[in-house]
Amino acid sequence: MSARAFLNTCYLTTSTTSTAIMSVSHFDQTTVLEDDKSSVWTSATPPESTIAELSNLKGLLVKTLAEKTAAEEKLAQMAKSPPKPTITVLKHGKVFQLRSLPSRGVLTLLGGDVVLAPEDTLGSTLWMCDEINGWFGFFNIASGKVLGRNAKDSLCCLVDNVHHWQYFIPKTTEDGTHILLMMMMRDGENFLVGRDASHGLVVVSPEATNVEILHWEFEYVKVEAIEW
Repeated sequence: MSARAFLNTCYLTTSTTSTAIMSVSHFDQTTVLEDDKSSVWTSATPPESTIAELSNLKGLLVKTLAEKTAAEEKLAQMAKSPPKPTITVLKHGKVFQLRSLPSRGVLTLLGGDVVLAPEDTLGSTLWMCDEINGWFGFFNIASGKVLGRNAKDSLCCLVDNVHHWQYFIPKTTEDGTHILLMMMMRDGENFLVGRDASHGLVVVSPEATNVEILHWEFEYVKVEAIEW
């Protein structure tokens, strides 16, 4: 669940709690209700179960944000020791990790967002290839959703089926790594996958100057069975 989804849940739960409190306010302010566990509450106090639920949701939100911050810090350390690229060819129906160089960050579905994160970060890092005429779609094997882009040209993983605007093609560079081109119909050219100043993953024009164009290597991962 994304951080935005957690906030929406907190809002709905808080609204429900407020309604409950307003309804109780019609009783005498001195009225005290007791359940069979002798847990008491008045019109000024929400039920303990609601307080516990809100506390749990807040804890999950803080944990998700902390994981993403920790991932960015670890990637910064890893980038100081650039590795040699591993040359692997993408194949239809096979599962891969997509690793960015030189940071070694792995393309990860984390908390509903597509990010670069260390391999040991909680999240889903495995992507199954769907190849058509040399272009590849990537299905996240945990969610069954397809890697694509949203209206702001940020990478996302939200839909079930691959469309022509969600296909990528790897282009080999002189150093043996790859850049990922994404099919873009509106401008008649292919865009590149990069990272903006806020570390978000985006697709941009090859002429873009304010985005770091990412280089990739692909690591094959043997998976016995995939269930969605």
